[in-house]
Amino acid sequence: MRSPETEKRVIGRLIAEPSCLDSLGLTEQHFVELHTKTVYRAIEKAKHVISDGNDENLVIVGDYLEGHQVTVSDLFEFYPSIGETVFDDARCLKENRQARQLLGVLQKAQQNLQEGESPQDNYRKVYEGRI
Repeated sequence: MRSPETEKRVIGRLIAEPSCLDSLGLTEQHFVELHTKTVYRAIEKAKHVISDGNDENLVIVGDYLEGHQVTVSDLFEFYPSIGETVFDDARCLKENRQARQLLGVLQKAQQNLQEGESPQDNYRKVYEGRI
């Protein structure tokens, strides 16, 4: 899992090319790092104002970060994914999210078993999506 670096590359690309927001199909839940989640939210809010290739995107997104612990100068750490690698990076973030969701289900199922629930009931809950 290359999550922190991958997240930074995707965020960097979204700052440079906000039109990628729609084509990548990512949401805030795909990001783990607090900084990248915060910047993603700011990009989402600013998407009607920023545009591809606009040198002022950093400043505009920075304005949407006021009141957060991320500053405009922090945005320089987000180097963009180059070319088609952004799609590989987005796929990696999606796979990481699925792995985190699966881990959560498995941890809940393990907890249920430790609390004395029968394996059959536990399996049924997992199968029905109630865990």
